[in-house]
Amino acid sequence: MPKKNSRQKTYSPYSKEAVLLLGKQIKLGRIQKSWSEKELAGRANVSRETIQRAEKGAPSCAIGTMFELAYLVGIKLFDSDLPSIQAQQRQADAQLFLLPSRIRQPSGVKDDDF
Repeated sequence: MPKKNSRQKTYSPYSKEAVLLLGKQIKLGRIQKSWSEKELAGRANVSRETIQRAEKGAPSCAIGTMFELAYLVGIKLFDSDLPSIQAQQRQADAQLFLLPSRIRQPSGVKDDDF
């Protein structure tokens, strides 16, 4: 039996609009390639229902799935080539290396951020 989530996940208007835009771009790319939902699903190794949810901009679609679909239909999300993305990852790793691995609140200080 699936686990019921007692709390509904809420998303900012920006996130909702961004995922909706990505879904529309995926659908546009699929149609421009003359692929059916079933064909894209087969290429991405997901169900046709997942394609439908992604194209409708469902925030519950896994980000990895959305990125894979975008890649398959030719949507460039970051830089256009893999070496450039890898270089940016190395740069981020170098910056993260210099930062603390954990963030701790100073003892005795309450977080009363209103």
